[in-house]
Amino acid sequence: MYYAIYNLKISHCLKAIRKELDAIAKDKASFNLVERREPSRLETYSVQLNLDRETYSYVPDGEVIRRNDDKKKIVDFLLDSQVEENVVVISIVGLGRLGKTTLAQCHS
Repeated sequence: MYYAIYNLKISHCLKAIRKELDAIAKDKASFNLVERREPSRLETYSVQLNLDRETYSYVPDGEVIRRNDDKKKIVDFLLDSQVEENVVVISIVGLGRLGKTTLAQCHS
């Protein structure tokens, strides 16, 4: 019995809310209002972060500073005939913004 009364009250509340929303939508149409949604701070930050972190498959020579030794070590290791194992993957790890992607792109 309690649930029936509760459900009846809720249904009346929902009808009232729906009427209010319909009235707002009608006012919007009659005043020719256009919905303009501003992006949230999280969306703006996410887009900016993606733009800042965009990478390419090439790196111009002038943009790489002090990575020649690292590049040489990796290439020498890959081309070393003394290595008995087949190297498939070399992991480049480190903190963000240190140049891991740039180092991985340094190939000729």
